[in-house]
Amino acid sequence: MKLVTVKMPDIYVRGIEELVKAGVYSSRSEAIRVAVRDLLKKELWRTGIPVPGNIDEEAIPEPPVSVGEPAAITGIRGLQAHGVMLDVSD
Repeated sequence: MKLVTVKMPDIYVRGIEELVKAGVYSSRSEAIRVAVRDLLKKELWRTGIPVPGNIDEEAIPEPPVSVGEPAAITGIRGLQAHGVMLDVSD
């Protein structure tokens, strides 16, 4: 796996920490990986961009409970509009 530094609003971090505390995810990293995996699956399908490899096999299993996603956040543009900054380093 690659290390990715992400800046996001405090409310998102607190929400992720609540999911970890409730046992929905084992760590903040796992919660974020699930969110990114689901975003990629949705957006790549919507845009018709070919999926690089098998996203489902690359990362982690489905979360143990169903977690809804905020309707306002759709795609990378939606993340950026909500103050999430992505910095991917090799």
